[in-house]
Amino acid sequence: MRWLSWLIGFLLLTCVKEGSEQVPEVAAPAPASWADPDAAEALALTPPLSQDTSLFGEEAGAAEPEPPVEEEKPLPPVLPTTESEPASGPAPDFGALGGFQIGSRPGRALTGRLSAGLCDYPNASLGLWRAYGRGRSLEGGLVRTRSLFLQQANLPKVIAGGLEAKAAGMDVLLMVHAAPEHFEGWLSDAKRYEETYNRMPNDYETWGERAAEITLQVIQAGVPVTHVEIWGEPERRNSKDGPEEFARFFATANKILRRELPKEVKIGGPGMAGAFAHGMDFFEAILKACKKKRVTPEFLSWHQYEGWATDTAAFRIDTRLQNMAREILGREVELILGEWSLALPSPTHPMPQLDDHRNAVHWLATVSSLVTETSVEAQCYFMFQDGNWEAKQDFAGQSPGLFTINGAPKAIVVGQRMLDLAAELPAVHMERKGAPWNLACYASGEGDRRLVLVSNAIRMDEGRVKKALDQRDVDFHLLPKEKRNTVYAYIRGRAPYSRLGLPPQDESKWEEAREILRISGKAGKQPTPVWLGFDRPIARLGQVWAIDENRGNPAAHRELVEYLKKVAYKRRMMSPEQKRQLKANPEMAWEKEAEAYGAMLDLAAAKPPQLSEEEAAALVELDGRRCRVQLPIQTAYLYEFWLEPENP
Repeated sequence: MRWLSWLIGFLLLTCVKEGSEQVPEVAAPAPASWADPDAAEALALTPPLSQDTSLFGEEAGAAEPEPPVEEEKPLPPVLPTTESEPASGPAPDFGALGGFQIGSRPGRALTGRLSAGLCDYPNASLGLWRAYGRGRSLEGGLVRTRSLFLQQANLPKVIAGGLEAKAAGMDVLLMVHAAPEHFEGWLSDAKRYEETYNRMPNDYETWGERAAEITLQVIQAGVPVTHVEIWGEPERRNSKDGPEEFARFFATANKILRRELPKEVKIGGPGMAGAFAHGMDFFEAILKACKKKRVTPEFLSWHQYEGWATDTAAFRIDTRLQNMAREILGREVELILGEWSLALPSPTHPMPQLDDHRNAVHWLATVSSLVTETSVEAQCYFMFQDGNWEAKQDFAGQSPGLFTINGAPKAIVVGQRMLDLAAELPAVHMERKGAPWNLACYASGEGDRRLVLVSNAIRMDEGRVKKALDQRDVDFHLLPKEKRNTVYAYIRGRAPYSRLGLPPQDESKWEEAREILRISGKAGKQPTPVWLGFDRPIARLGQVWAIDENRGNPAAHRELVEYLKKVAYKRRMMSPEQKRQLKANPEMAWEKEAEAYGAMLDLAAAKPPQLSEEEAAALVELDGRRCRVQLPIQTAYLYEFWLEPENP
């Protein structure tokens, strides 16, 4: 049957719309954890469809070339790790084991701002927008899109995507970034592009007026813009100026935008690359400059690609920012995690974990921790669909989208649906009681029923060491570049502190931070045990859903692969007249795409797998008001518990 798979791939290539770019014939590598080797082989032999045309060959609207992705943020490989933390208080049933206490009083509600936020830059298919909006409740979610260089040319795409987000019940955060006078076209050289779009404007007031003009055009087109974000990752720019100069620009632009835009639109930013170390210096400078200008940023935003899913809570990032805002401005501001994912891939080093269960677990842990343990009000996951400027094939670890370049759902979509299941009941209060920070928990309940979602999102990441050093007043980024390799060798236990050439009095700070990796490497080689406690005895265990290395990966299912082949066949068999009709009617084309993508979302492969009664029982040890569960590495479980009725 191998020749037939090759034939199908060849036929698909021949049916690409005339005049479109050649579709790459690169086979997607099959992860070792794929459960169905035949399905993996079939998928690898199915060439991708072109994202520049619609699914069925009609043109969905001309688009300017996509800019190259921002300079990648280095990330160490994902490895099984965890951090131990002493238990808070005695646990008589399970010794000193840490856990989570689930109550009955209301907890913080899981709003759309926290469950349905995402980034679209804007590259997603409009048909995919429709399918996603029909397959999952996105009401109240926040979509982060951008206007680079304040160019008029890309506004139609920004507006089209924004209107689809509106139809799904979402609001829009518009990032205005880069100075038009520095625009040199969509450069292919990443370094030149970085230097170009991160250069400061020549005139701050002119830039602010132009940004307001662009934003008003988007609003007047009907896009529900609720937030405008000034700039992005300013601390990574190549300018030699410190945070004070950027802060002066930010305050000037903020004042102009506040004057020109409707009062219901919030102005803020700046999408800091990280809310620690040098990023915190920038936040402080921005708030002080705004106070001097007598303008208040209405939200602060930052990105997170380093560290663990729970770091915002573990390092109290939200508390530090709110304390800073209260001290300088005399008030709190809205906090937004504006861009984040498990990692950003390298063109030469794909990351399979972006497509499989590991990213799903990371997403679940991040959102669970944000809603239960922080004051962050919104998150925007990066990103909606794989970027066609970096991804050339499906399920190849080339981009962190929720969906592949051809619209197939990844494991992270399964994770989102698992959280939706957990949120079917009202949120109840949950408190961390000594559980290690590689774990996150979300709980809901009504009457005697409780739903508890626990995620073990462990990974080896030296970003946590940097954050730990920052809490000890050591800024990793200020170290001389020539020392970086020696520093990493020390962190990994391969060099003594004396080789760093740093003050002897700081050695204890470095040792404490390095201990994170040592403990992680030792404890992360086995499942993490944890207890779940309730305010009433547990009557019985109900259903259990799971995402792990063997469950929750859509690409491992034959049904999804077979459907992709059917889509290819349907496209090939379209008559010239049918193609002309769809080309003349983009609305029909988008609906056809939505129908095809929606069918993939309806497959069992895109839904949380439910365990058998025997499998579920083997995972949980019940004991009165508590139970003990084992969380394997990179795993998420959603447990249904039934409690004993309350005494009348």
